[in-house]
Amino acid sequence: MRFTMKPLAVFALAVLLPALTFAQYTRTDLVTNTGAGGTVKDPNLVNGWGLVSTGTSPYWVSDNGNGKQPGVSTLYSISNANGVTATPQGLVVSIPFVAGGLGTPTGIVAPETPKGVTAFTISGVNPITGKEASANSIFIFATQDGTISGWNPAVGGISPTGASTATLAAPATMGNHFCMPLMTDRIAGSTYSTPISN
Repeated sequence: MRFTMKPLAVFALAVLLPALTFAQYTRTDLVTNTGAGGTVKDPNLVNGWGLVSTGTSPYWVSDNGNGKQPGVSTLYSISNANGVTATPQGLVVSIPFVAGGLGTPTGIVAPETPKGVTAFTISGVNPITGKEASANSIFIFATQDGTISGWNPAVGGISPTGASTATLAAPATMGNHFCMPLMTDRIAGSTYSTPISN
């Protein structure tokens, strides 16, 4: 009797548990590029891929574009005051292609590098002082077209580097910070992970 009860209990759990998880989430579109269904309209939000937020930032979306419209990153603040609502922020960040022009962003991470730690450094011209500056990337983007870009407004925004990647992770291990792009060898079709540490 005991032997037959165990398979029955396992079978019941295997059937019931997945059925219970279906009712836990409801998809609610907040922003679309057309404003369909009462959503907030943002024409920049085309083919959204990556989504990230820090404890103090709005939500950043990697808008991959559609071939006619270039890829950018759009920002949204989310409010739960009277139901869930999204408000587009004024900043739209153009994501570059390493050879020039606009890229096709997919992945995005916010490494949240601790104060005093130098990592994922980018350089550019400070828009206020007009002088060369370097700073940690606040957000790092991966694109389909072979670009990894760091963003920081203190160095004029975006700074691209060459690579071929579609997604990113930014783990910290024993105090060391890494940017882990998922690299794709387009000829052989193999995929491997290569850390970029700084």
